[in-house]
Amino acid sequence: MYFFNTNPSGRILNRFSKDMGSVDEILPQVMIDVIQIFLSLLGIVIVLCLVNPYYIVATVVMVIIFYFMRSFYLKTSRDVKRLEAITRSPIYTHLGASLNGLSTIRAFEAQEILIQEFDNYQDLHSSGFYMFLSTSRAFGYWLDCFCVIYIAIITLSFLLFSPENG
Repeated sequence: MYFFNTNPSGRILNRFSKDMGSVDEILPQVMIDVIQIFLSLLGIVIVLCLVNPYYIVATVVMVIIFYFMRSFYLKTSRDVKRLEAITRSPIYTHLGASLNGLSTIRAFEAQEILIQEFDNYQDLHSSGFYMFLSTSRAFGYWLDCFCVIYIAIITLSFLLFSPENG
């Protein structure tokens, strides 16, 4: 009971609803995507290395670059996602309190005050969520840039170092 007495209802709702929503809706689709992308990537790397074993060097360099980018992004993403979750809890708390005290709010004609408070909470949460989206897009952009460089190097090496016809 101590947990429920010390934490606001918005934080509790935020925690349980977000976790269950992620498990039920997002996780299956992400697992399918991971399996498909991994198998495609594995097939591409195998074919590439069968054509010319020296391409393993470029592939290993790309894996190392991606690993360091991933570790940097995960630190940033974890903190930004935590900020986004912290700013989501007051919205649930405010909405729950507003619904519970609806008759009092109408009696004192405090609708405009509560609308302004809700808008402030929503603006704060939207800025945290936008920061999460921006960091995710930036990470994707830099991954795409390095992939383009890798593809360009492999393609140019096909043109420059074509196998001799024997």
